[in-house]
Amino acid sequence: MTHGPPTFKYVSMIPLERISQIFHDLTGYRPSEVTLLTSMKRMFEVLEPFEDVIRNQLLKALLYMPMKQTCQ
Repeated sequence: MTHGPPTFKYVSMIPLERISQIFHDLTGYRPSEVTLLTSMKRMFEVLEPFEDVIRNQLLKALLYMPMKQTCQ
């Protein structure tokens, strides 16, 4: 079973019913599965460029880190 883009795989470890219940407990509003999935998809789309920037900066930092620091 696939859960969509890579970011979804972590969120999908929590069942949608449980996420809906948490929202209900905190706000009194119980979002539907469609609402949750739509929101998750939108968050992925919005955050993807930021994830790319962070990933690239981390990779650059690793390339310029002295070997001694990377082996510890």
